[in-house]
Amino acid sequence: MNASADTQAASAYDDVLYATYAHTSAHPDRLATIAALTGVKTAPVDRCRVLEIGCGSGGNLIPMAAALPDSTFVGCDLAAQPIAAGRALATKLGLTNLSLQQLDLREMPPPPAPFDYVIAHGVYSWIPEDARSALLALVARDLAPRGIAFVSYNALPGCHVRRMAWEILRFHVAGIAGPRARLAEARALIALIADPANRQQSGNLALREEFRELAARSDGALFHDDLAEVNEPFYFHEFAAAAHARGLRFLGEAEFTMMADADVAPAVRAAVAGMDVLAREQYLDFVRGRRFRQSLLCRATLHPDRELDPSRLTGMSVVAPKLVSDRGLVFPAAAPDSEAFAPAADGLDDARAIVNAITAAWPRAVSVRDLARTCRAQLPAAADDGSVPRRLAEILVGAYGAGA
Repeated sequence: MNASADTQAASAYDDVLYATYAHTSAHPDRLATIAALTGVKTAPVDRCRVLEIGCGSGGNLIPMAAALPDSTFVGCDLAAQPIAAGRALATKLGLTNLSLQQLDLREMPPPPAPFDYVIAHGVYSWIPEDARSALLALVARDLAPRGIAFVSYNALPGCHVRRMAWEILRFHVAGIAGPRARLAEARALIALIADPANRQQSGNLALREEFRELAARSDGALFHDDLAEVNEPFYFHEFAAAAHARGLRFLGEAEFTMMADADVAPAVRAAVAGMDVLAREQYLDFVRGRRFRQSLLCRATLHPDRELDPSRLTGMSVVAPKLVSDRGLVFPAAAPDSEAFAPAADGLDDARAIVNAITAAWPRAVSVRDLARTCRAQLPAAADDGSVPRRLAEILVGAYGAGA
């Protein structure tokens, strides 16, 4: 992208604002949790350094900075107006641990100290190739030895359908000057194609569903994501290879459910069981028709391990929503006169008791230590050494992987 194109891109974000907000999947606590489950010990979340590339108006960083006053937060973005708005809000809130900078990521100077967590949400697919390479180079340069980077991007094969919609919209608005005029024309075409009065055919069902989803998108998302001149989806193996070339290693996904395989058929689980991590991730993307990823990277010198190790849960806490149906709790506790952790006919009473205890405490979190203490007291064979029983770890990690 030349200087003129850079200016146009920055101006577009000034003309049509892109709302930024807190992304729970990119929070350092989430990144530290996924890293811990894979055996990587990261910097304490309440005393860490965080960089966000493409921070916009700071909607993601500002809540973090307010909640974690002993941590340091730095954000950069090319657009002037969002940065100015973010600075004004940070000043109003009295945040002294946050710095928002207007600059090109390719020109970002080395920091005084490495960052424990680097976030690039909604950036990688929407910048030109040289900037994508620079982004990964920046991560490799500035990431702490045990740091974690979060990079989201549009993924294939699922984005093949999305790409059809993008190409149709770009064709329609080609030659139309002005962001608002482009948006108006795009919405007019979306309404025509998504019109339910159109005859349904087997070949257009997926595309029409895509256009129905586009109709619900905000102006900022539609303009900067779907009408963007640069919007490049990638197969996972392509992203992993680009990261590897910069001395970075794939650690996992910010959404732990995507690292599990509870959503695929038993035959699929059996087929991917013997694959290495990278191949497994790619084939699961094929099966799922994955269209978006939130991948976590670490330095290639680290060696994440996905095997269950109960000791990694020590010090963690668990929180979950109340899982309720019209028949009551989805995971009812064992009968009052039964041993919660005793074997049951279906072998799930202990799981029901644990999940019920967690959901009943909502919105409070329950410490794994407390759950482990109860579990050990009711399992005669369990050693009273403060450890996390394997069965408890299996239930907790299994529930997390299943999205419970």
